[in-house]
Amino acid sequence: MASAPRALATWSSGSAPIARVPAEIMSTGLPSVRPDATIEHCMQLMSDKNIRYLPVFENEMLAGIISMSDVVKQTILEQQETINHLESYIHSGR
Repeated sequence: MASAPRALATWSSGSAPIARVPAEIMSTGLPSVRPDATIEHCMQLMSDKNIRYLPVFENEMLAGIISMSDVVKQTILEQQETINHLESYIHSGR
């Protein structure tokens, strides 16, 4: 089985959207993560590399793509859960 390519074509890759093949405009050498990577790890990679999308590979196959929006939504959900637990603790009279 051939290794999956590690590249991503995006609008911000520097070329106008002209009738080209993705190989001419895609970014290469991108970091990738496994499906069991933490949200914190994904966020750090995206921040360090200044990227908005992160390919997720499992067994050398593309399993999906996680976006900065996905990471932000999950972070907000986790923070809201923490806030709810803290408010519940405070109102329980302990």
